[in-house]
Amino acid sequence: MKRYQSSHDKFLTHRLVKPSANNIQTVKQKIVIIEDSHARKSATELKHNIGLTFTVSSFIKPGAGMGSIVDTIKEDIKTLKKHDVVIIWGGSNDISKNNSKEGLKHLCDFIKNNQVMNIVVMTAPLRHDLLPSSCVNSEVLSYNKQLRKRMKQYNNVKILETDLERKYFTKHGLHLNLSGKECITLRLATVIKSFFHTEWMSPFYLQWKGDTAITKRNMINMDSSVINNDDRSTSRSQPSHSP
Repeated sequence: MKRYQSSHDKFLTHRLVKPSANNIQTVKQKIVIIEDSHARKSATELKHNIGLTFTVSSFIKPGAGMGSIVDTIKEDIKTLKKHDVVIIWGGSNDISKNNSKEGLKHLCDFIKNNQVMNIVVMTAPLRHDLLPSSCVNSEVLSYNKQLRKRMKQYNNVKILETDLERKYFTKHGLHLNLSGKECITLRLATVIKSFFHTEWMSPFYLQWKGDTAITKRNMINMDSSVINNDDRSTSRSQPSHSP
């Protein structure tokens, strides 16, 4: 009986240590969102849209300017690699405080110091609690224009537009409602996946100089054969006249 238990235990041990595909843990790509109050709960929505190959975490700084937002995660993103993504959603508080230039400076400095990972920068949304012609909304348009211009020089940066209609905002018009956040996170998922999308082009072949004469000769032969064939077909099609 003891021998049977001993051999059975060895069999169980062998079964437990045997590697399987389910036991292999794959390293997931990381998505880190740093945001002001506009993006609250966006990480949860993004998880539903991005797929299982990513882990999503967020750092929220309500009422914070861009400088405070990017300073929040300086230590946390040191381990991020080229397949990871940082999403920066801020700027609205800088604009409302007439400090948009300083906000852009903090953003550009952050990107210059973080060229390894991929970065998505969100434009500032319009304030629907104010008139379209208000000074704040004019500054929003100016800020977004400068943002697009400055981000062109960085190869690891993509811009996501937040130009949503009024129906995607809450009643007071300042923050996104649930539908607005769903719409934005769907756009985010598309932009994030575009970082890792490779377009394949079919190869084309160049001729050697020595093949030029041969190619020309072949083309002449082909032309002459076509002409001869045409002549033959013409002669065949014409009825014969008996003398």
